[in-house]
Amino acid sequence: LLNLTPIFAILTAIVTIEPTAKASLKKGYKRLPATVIGALFAVVFTYVFGDQSPLSYALSATFTILI
Repeated sequence: LLNLTPIFAILTAIVTIEPTAKASLKKGYKRLPATVIGALFAVVFTYVFGDQSPLSYALSATFTILI
């Protein structure tokens, strides 16, 4: 879809893995708001600074972490 290597799927699975499926789902739901906020910042800064701008990436990450 985005021409990304499969390593990102593996890393995501490792980061979110928990001993039980219920705990994994609970952790996933806790991560959802931060993901949405980060995506919104990415859309805004990509629109303002252009596609694949290092400044866009840096500001998106910074503002997401600050919130």
